[in-house]
Amino acid sequence: MMSESSKFELKNPYINLLIILIPFSIILGNLILNLLIFTIIISGFIIIREKIFEIIKSNKKSTIIVFFLILTNIFFSSDQILTSKALLGFVRYVLLSIILYLFFKLNHNSFKYFCLSVLASIIVLIISLNIEILYYILNDIRFDRISGIFFDEKVAGSYISKLFIFVLIYLYIYKKKIFNNKLYLFSLLIIFFLSIILTGDRSPFIITGFVILIYILFEPNIKYIQKFYYIILVIIFFSILYYSSSLTRTKIQYTFDQLGIEPVAKLLYNLNQNINDNDDVTSYEEYKIL
Repeated sequence: MMSESSKFELKNPYINLLIILIPFSIILGNLILNLLIFTIIISGFIIIREKIFEIIKSNKKSTIIVFFLILTNIFFSSDQILTSKALLGFVRYVLLSIILYLFFKLNHNSFKYFCLSVLASIIVLIISLNIEILYYILNDIRFDRISGIFFDEKVAGSYISKLFIFVLIYLYIYKKKIFNNKLYLFSLLIIFFLSIILTGDRSPFIITGFVILIYILFEPNIKYIQKFYYIILVIIFFSILYYSSSLTRTKIQYTFDQLGIEPVAKLLYNLNQNINDNDDVTSYEEYKIL
C-alpha cells in the first residue's frame, strides 16, 4: 500500500518544481515571483486544502484574532485601499508559509532540493558579482555598489544574507561531515561574507558579520584555541580588505557616523586620511560640518 507522502509526491511533481524555482524567481523580479507564489497557493489549495483547513481549525482562536486585527486595521486606516493591499500581501505570505510547511512535511526530499536551489542561486549570483567587478576594473570604472544579475536593484547583499541560512540548514541536515568540520564551515561563511562585502550593502554586512562573530564565540564545539585562531583570521582578512579598498573604508566609517558612534567614526576617519595619504587633510570636526 502506498504511503500518503508517496502518493502526494507522485501526483504533484510540478509543485515541487515550482517551489524549487522560488529562489531564482526572486532574482528574476517581482512579477515572476508573484506569479509563482500565486500559482503555488492556488495549486496548494486544490491539492491539500483539507490539510490546510486542519491547520486553520487547530489554530481557530489565533486565526480569528489575526482576521479581527486585519479588519480593524483596515477600518481605522486613513488609506483603506493601501492598507488592504499591504495586508493582502501579508495574508499571501502566511498562506504560502503554510503550504510550504505541509509540502516539505509530505515530501521529505523537497526541502533538500529547495536548499540546493538556494545554494545554486547564490553561486550564480556570486559569479555574476565577480564578473561585474572584473568588468569595472578592466574598464577603469569607479563603482559604489554592485548587483550582479539583479542589475538595477541593489539587493544582492540582502539576498545572500537572508538566504544563506538555508545553505547552513542543508549542511546541518544532509551533510553532517561538512557542517561538523569547522574549518570547511568557517571557510564557507567567509566566502558568503566576502561576497556580501563586495556588494557594498552595509546592513547585510553588519548583520552577517555580527552573526558570524556570535557563532564563533558561543559555538560549544569550537575549542577556545580555535576561537582565537578564527578571530585572528577574521581580523587579518578584514584588515587586508580594509586597506585594499578605499570604498570599503569610506562605507565602514560612514556607517559608524550614521550609528552615532563618533569615537570609532573619528578614529576610522583619521586612519582613512593616513592610508589615503591625502594632502588636503581636514579634521573630523570640519568633515562633519561639510
